[in-house]
Amino acid sequence: MTRLYLVRHGQTDLNAAHRLQGQSDFPLNETGQAQATALADVLAPRIEKNPVVVTSPLQRAAMTADPLASALGVTAHRDARLMERSYGIWEGLLPDERRDAYPEESAVWEAGGDPDVEGYEDNAPVAARMVQAAEEWCDGAGDSDVVLVSHGSALRLFVSAVFEVPLEGRVFRGQSNGRWSVLERGGDVPWSLVRYNVAS
Repeated sequence: MTRLYLVRHGQTDLNAAHRLQGQSDFPLNETGQAQATALADVLAPRIEKNPVVVTSPLQRAAMTADPLASALGVTAHRDARLMERSYGIWEGLLPDERRDAYPEESAVWEAGGDPDVEGYEDNAPVAARMVQAAEEWCDGAGDSDVVLVSHGSALRLFVSAVFEVPLEGRVFRGQSNGRWSVLERGGDVPWSLVRYNVAS
């Protein structure tokens, strides 16, 4: 049985302003750094068995992962498959800016669909790379706990994919900044959801 912790990075200035961030690379702000510290304090005592910590290489995720890895006495691995989806030309836009410039595609996206926007990464490939990464790291960890530090859309699509719910429907809400979820892999079913979107 492998226990998988899913962590969303702490807050950045773009998160606080409600701007789409995607693969644009921004650091944590003060609030985000406090969230990363609190997360390490809360999660480190729960995680057992020579854990493996893996993070998206984007600095907001790495800055969240590194304090936890340090508290666990391990080094966080980087895996580009855990990066946030690309929002293409939408990155950096405020919600009203996006809706005003792209009303039809914004409606598609807000319903959980794939908008036809330059540079936008669709749901299915994001889910596929996340599932591939999670399964490979869990396979390699044996019975050790695994922590994946990633991003809102990427984590939501991963959870949707492993529980076989429609990717386009937003059945699962995205995790909030600095929050974590727990899944277990193995036993009678491939995956079990233990906790979701827990605040530190």
